[in-house]
Amino acid sequence: MKQRKPDFGLNLQGPAAPLDQTDALLYGLPAAAAPTTPAAGTKNASAPSANEELVEVSFTTLIRKSTFLRLKQAEFWKPGFMIKKATDKALSDFLDTLPEADKTLPEEELHRLNLKKLKTR
Repeated sequence: MKQRKPDFGLNLQGPAAPLDQTDALLYGLPAAAAPTTPAAGTKNASAPSANEELVEVSFTTLIRKSTFLRLKQAEFWKPGFMIKKATDKALSDFLDTLPEADKTLPEEELHRLNLKKLKTR
């Protein structure tokens, strides 16, 4: 019987330690060099501001079978890898390249989203 890999995180909230540092602490690996911070004035949409509330929203999309298989392989073989975090980072990085992603939605569209996906629990 194949042993299941432990799940070290159920959501995106919590300390944002880089996975290399987390792996080092969990598995006694050599610690990676401290990450560098972005230069002043550069945009970092993946890091929430002090006032931003981290709320997870269910999001479903279709991906190729080969991409799904690669995600599951990475999840199985890379200690600390979480599909949820990797997906959020990849989408945030991509959206950083689109100026339209930072344009405010019209009031009626924002209201519609608040009623459906963005309502608080």
